[in-house]
Amino acid sequence: MEDFGVIGVIIGSFVGVMGAVIGSCIALGKIESSTERKFVFKGLTIYVVTLCLFLVGIFHLPEPFNYALWLPYGIFLPLSITHFNRVQGQIRAEHVKNRKFRRFARQKEGFE
Repeated sequence: MEDFGVIGVIIGSFVGVMGAVIGSCIALGKIESSTERKFVFKGLTIYVVTLCLFLVGIFHLPEPFNYALWLPYGIFLPLSITHFNRVQGQIRAEHVKNRKFRRFARQKEGFE
């Protein structure tokens, strides 16, 4: 029966890592500006470092204390994702606004 637990841990870890990789690739593929690219790379770096620190804490803290790490991680993750999406949306909206303004300015000057 222990083999099923080990297999579950391996499959669950693989699915989680692949979900993160696919999500990151999709996010990187939809980037429209250099400012947005810098922000996404910064966010991904923060998430990877936070996850690594969380895992180190989970595996190296003694038994009752390692469970306490789930609370700040469970609060940090959804709040940071919401913040990240909001800021990325603002950056994208600003980029679209600037692009439309430049197009309008060119049309006004007779370039298009």
